[in-house]
Amino acid sequence: MIVLALAAVTVALPSPLHPLSPQPPLGGQPIVETEGIFHRVQATTRVDVRVDARGRPFAARALQRLVVLDKGDYVFAIPAPVEDVRAAPGSESTPGQRRASILWSGFAAGRKVLAADVTFAVREAAPYLPLRIEPRGGTITLVNATSVTAGAFEADAVVRPLARYLAAVRRAAVRGAATPIGTAEITTRARPVQASVEAPLRVRGTVGGQPVDTVLGDGRPLRLSVARGDGRVRLEVTPVPPLRLLGDAPATGRALLGRVNAVLLRLARTRQYDAFLANPDPRGRTETTFVYRSGRPPKATPPAAVAPETGRSPLTTALVVAGVIAAAAAGLAVWARS
Repeated sequence: MIVLALAAVTVALPSPLHPLSPQPPLGGQPIVETEGIFHRVQATTRVDVRVDARGRPFAARALQRLVVLDKGDYVFAIPAPVEDVRAAPGSESTPGQRRASILWSGFAAGRKVLAADVTFAVREAAPYLPLRIEPRGGTITLVNATSVTAGAFEADAVVRPLARYLAAVRRAAVRGAATPIGTAEITTRARPVQASVEAPLRVRGTVGGQPVDTVLGDGRPLRLSVARGDGRVRLEVTPVPPLRLLGDAPATGRALLGRVNAVLLRLARTRQYDAFLANPDPRGRTETTFVYRSGRPPKATPPAAVAPETGRSPLTTALVVAGVIAAAAAGLAVWARS
């Protein structure tokens, strides 16, 4: 009797650098112009979200701080649904603005701080916020809204090298270091599978006056219901690595491969939300914190009433129209010279 041994095949594991959806970052990837100089950039962002009594965002604002390293000129266009942008305290330059981007250009002598205070068009930014707040009856439910369907694969795998790789991923996650790219040795044919993947969220603060400190995701439920109380929320939300899934490794090769894929896909999703506003350096350190607070939307100003045109003679009407046309022409002339 002849026994045929199946040789192990080395396959690539999911990349933690690969985005699982077009957004975030808001608007997609940044545009960077270089002349042979690739600046290292460290980015930190705080996103402030105001929500109404129904939990719906009515205002969103961000403070992004970029620390540009290495000497040379830089030109960055960071996409975002921008309504307004200005220099934030501590900035060593002033940003420009387009409706769909934040613009930076200048020269860094070795280290330069660029800080932008950004007001978002909330309707365009809200669909990509990580937390959804759902008041209903006597409760408020906090929902991790980062889930997306991602492709992976399953197969039998050689345990020992895969367990070593998972341990290396855990060490990197605990230190906040870059996740190493990995491979697996499989001994059966790989079968494609689909999985729901989220960025685990650490949620801390208060809901209805009660303290909240939990993680939504990472093998835990994606929803948490809290007694409504006075209905007000004050929460700090941070994307975090899936440390719970990075715990004890499964014993079998198939289960271990499934765990590694789950971890790497969640790290990729977490990386997207950490870069809610893009970092011009795709490999640079990027962190984002989201703060949700209750508030009252500003009341819309009603349009000014127009007085009825009673008793106006044809001559008066003609003079008014002529005046409006002349004013418009003068305005256009001034604009053309500006």
